Amino acid sequence: MLKTTRRFDPANPGLRAGLIGATVALVLATGLWIQQSRISAQRVEARLDLSQEVSALAARIEGNLLSKYHLLNGMIAMIRLERELTDEVFRVTAETLHGNNPEILNIAVAPDLVVTQVYPLEPNSSLIGFDYRGSVQYDAARATIDEGRPVMVGPLELIQGGSGYIIRAPVFSQAGIRDPETAWGIVSIVLDAPRFHAAVGLNTGTMAAALRRVERDGSAGPAFFGPPEIFPGDPITQTITLPFGTWELAARPIGGWPDNLETPWRHWTFFAALAALAATLLHFILILSERRRRAEDRMFNAIEAIDDGFALYDSEDRLVSCNQKYREIYTLSSDLMVPGMPFETIIREGVRRGQYPEATGREEDWIAERLQSHRDADQIIVQQIASGRWLKVAERRTSDGGIVGFRVDITALTEAKELAERASRAKTDFINVLSHELRTPMTVVLGYTSILANPQLFRAAREFEELMKHPEPDPDEMRRRGGALLTEMSSFARKIEGSGNQLLSLINELLDFSKIEAGEIEIDLIDFDLADAAEAAAEQFKALAQRKNVTITCDMPGIRVHADPKRTQQVFANLLSNALKFTDSGHVDICATQNGDIVFVTVEDTGCGIPAGLQSKVFEEFQQADSSSTRRAGGTGLGLAIVKRIVERLGGTVSLNSTPGQGTKITFTLPCAVAASQTHETARRLLA
Repeated sequence: MLKTTRRFDPANPGLRAGLIGATVALVLATGLWIQQSRISAQRVEARLDLSQEVSALAARIEGNLLSKYHLLNGMIAMIRLERELTDEVFRVTAETLHGNNPEILNIAVAPDLVVTQVYPLEPNSSLIGFDYRGSVQYDAARATIDEGRPVMVGPLELIQGGSGYIIRAPVFSQAGIRDPETAWGIVSIVLDAPRFHAAVGLNTGTMAAALRRVERDGSAGPAFFGPPEIFPGDPITQTITLPFGTWELAARPIGGWPDNLETPWRHWTFFAALAALAATLLHFILILSERRRRAEDRMFNAIEAIDDGFALYDSEDRLVSCNQKYREIYTLSSDLMVPGMPFETIIREGVRRGQYPEATGREEDWIAERLQSHRDADQIIVQQIASGRWLKVAERRTSDGGIVGFRVDITALTEAKELAERASRAKTDFINVLSHELRTPMTVVLGYTSILANPQLFRAAREFEELMKHPEPDPDEMRRRGGALLTEMSSFARKIEGSGNQLLSLINELLDFSKIEAGEIEIDLIDFDLADAAEAAAEQFKALAQRKNVTITCDMPGIRVHADPKRTQQVFANLLSNALKFTDSGHVDICATQNGDIVFVTVEDTGCGIPAGLQSKVFEEFQQADSSSTRRAGGTGLGLAIVKRIVERLGGTVSLNSTPGQGTKITFTLPCAVAASQTHETARRLLA
């Protein structure tokens, strides 16, 4: 059970009337939507039906005109075959080609653009001797020859009377050679327009159709058949491709597209009755809802008074109710916590959504264990959820077989325990590292001291002693062996000195950290040149950098700060020491810039870098980015912790930016010499 911020109150008359009115409006709106949907469906059905009719009509038009085109080709073939086309040959050929085509008025040949033969002769005898050169049809006839392709024109008024279409085709002496200068003439077929329209079905059916030509550039010509307003009126269109051009056929129903139902009064009577029924049912539902709301409020107030998460499941393990705290705890599966939802469904979906990190990798086993402990309802378990918080889960059975459960947040207690354990482990790791770092140089000191105390243990001393036993030793050999002895002893002494310095550095580092922690470190603030401290620190590590083939550069001309020179040099020394430990080759760059009253100092190396997950730990005491790499490089791991403490005591801040495999950049701030009173907060704002 969930209490929302704004709950509907069915007892409110205004809200009740508004809800009933909204329901009626919704029903009527649904009726309107269904009406429009049905009209749209009728329109779609009408378009589909008409599309089929238009496709069939286009096919008939195309088939009819293609047959006329082939008829022309037959006549042209006969003309090429019969060099001198006699009247009898023409009549027989034309009669054969004419066939059963009542829409054909005549077939005529016009060598040199003068009609010499026509079929049928009656009633077309007036065409004999017709010269295209002196008529308005000359341009069209000439264009047929010039373009070398058939052309269809019309509908137009015919010489012999009536309206028709004329299909003309050029005749050339040789097939494939279309030279207008050597053209034989033209052949034409005249179609009776009304008969042609009837033959293809343009004047029948339930649709209004129109035709227009498509020009070569793709533009549409004027309509030559049917009402031109059909084209912009959302028609069904079909393109007809012919040997003598392209036509566009458009059609729509004669009565227009459907825009209303056939019996709208039945439709609205039904929805009016449905709206009245819905309003009546809603009225009774609201009355029952008010009674239920009052009962729920009493239970809700009791559950919400509990500070911890609370849930109640019935004897069939279905959720009865829970408080808001319970839902806030299980945020990823809170939408499932509705009355009647089985506990197993909530758990399984929660596991799928990642609500329980403990289940990762063993989902089914974890679910089985959780269901068993839930059904036993006799123990207390500790559970971690996706937010990282820890819960104490206590469940008990009720007298009616249900289960009541509490979820108590124990995150603070668990984190405190883990923090103490981590601190203990960190100190243990630190002591282990420290013991290793102390033992190694001490072993070197003791080992080489033991050798120096017993000269017979190293070869140069034994060789010199053997030479001295000779009755007459060679002076040159004595000098050579004596020099070798001194060289070896000097080497041992340097190793002892290096290990001693390492021990002293470790001890000083520990003492510095202990003084800083105790607040006993002395700070002497003065104005000084920052480059002096950086160069002095760099000089300390010059030899180490040369051995590792690492270049140290300093770039901070003329920048003065207000700080402690000794402690600033110590900061540089620790940062350089840390950079050189983890940089096998490349460079370490020290640079400084001034921004207002704050100096930003950067020490950047090209070393191995620090993983992103460990970068937040490197400035903490008893924390190291990687204990194994620290032991490999040497040191206690306190260097950066000391840097952080000193810089903060000097009024600055420290930040780190590192990319594994590319290097690390550490930036710290100091007050500049002319604004020693600038606060640390200013530096923080500039860094942001």
